[in-house]
Amino acid sequence: MAAYLFSVIWPVALHMILSDVSVIVLTLATGRTPDSALCTTLAAILVIPPALWMYLKDCQSSDIRVADENGSGQNRTQGNSQRKYAKVREKDKASKKILSEKGMAYRISIGIVCFVSGGILDRVWSQVLLGLRVQDYFSNQTQEQLLASQFAVQIIGLGILVPIAEELIFRGLVYGRIRRMLPVWASVLIASAIFALYHGNMIQILFAFPMALILTLLYEKGKWVGCPILFHMGVNLTTVVLTHV
Repeated sequence: MAAYLFSVIWPVALHMILSDVSVIVLTLATGRTPDSALCTTLAAILVIPPALWMYLKDCQSSDIRVADENGSGQNRTQGNSQRKYAKVREKDKASKKILSEKGMAYRISIGIVCFVSGGILDRVWSQVLLGLRVQDYFSNQTQEQLLASQFAVQIIGLGILVPIAEELIFRGLVYGRIRRMLPVWASVLIASAIFALYHGNMIQILFAFPMALILTLLYEKGKWVGCPILFHMGVNLTTVVLTHV
């Protein structure tokens, strides 16, 4: 159990460590405290390679586990959890087969829908929070600092690289690993709560939690990490662009 919990926590801890490393590196390179968006961008650049490697390794080990379960029927002491997880992976494989058969045009269509939906829901939920006047009770300094950086850094970093890094970690790794032991509803709630709490700022937590529920369900139903990545890009890019309009 300890090893399992560590496997869930480790991707988030890695992101935190590399975020601190990015601040140290940029501070030493520039001789001053760098802006938040630049630090966040560098952290995403550092996180994506190991996160992608772990994600692909998880996918491979999951397929092997399913093959062992279906082929030999061994590990009877873990029978229930293994069979349940085998069914999950079988659904994953079926969904991947559908995506592969329908080809690139299908992925592009789904991607566009996710991207546009992310932008729309970003505006809707932002207006809901404004209507509730949560900004009167909680500081939004963290986001204000991120959106005070150079426009190009925000587009490339916050709009593109950060969604890739965070979706690999929080959906591909954290949710994927929680899902091995728990049912969908519990996995979605726990993974979404971890994602929201990781943002630290109360306004961002209130914004991130419902978005995380959608992102996680997109990954669960779509069986393709590109769905939450593009949705997340739609959310972030909409915020960045409209802030500068």
